[in-house]
Amino acid sequence: MDAFFTLTACFIYLAVALVLLIAEAFIPSFGVLTIMAFIFAGASVYSAFHVGAYTVGYVVLIAVVVGFPALLILMFKNLHRLPGARRLIPPPPERNPAMTMWK
Repeated sequence: MDAFFTLTACFIYLAVALVLLIAEAFIPSFGVLTIMAFIFAGASVYSAFHVGAYTVGYVVLIAVVVGFPALLILMFKNLHRLPGARRLIPPPPERNPAMTMWK
């Protein structure tokens, strides 16, 4: 297979992985989309190294190793702002002053 098409497939896999990871924040799939995103990210890294372009392979590997956890952390920190997540997260309990010992 031509190196251009394999390298193009590498970046298409990476884009699909990012879209799936972002979709996980909006569609509560309980981790199924995240697992699929990591499978596509692995395919992207494999495809980049399979071409023989080690520089591109290492760049994609670093992008996946650094970018995906950073994106997951950002998503979970801002989860309370998403409309779908508001239904999943219970509201904070109301503070009852009669239940406190000290006023």
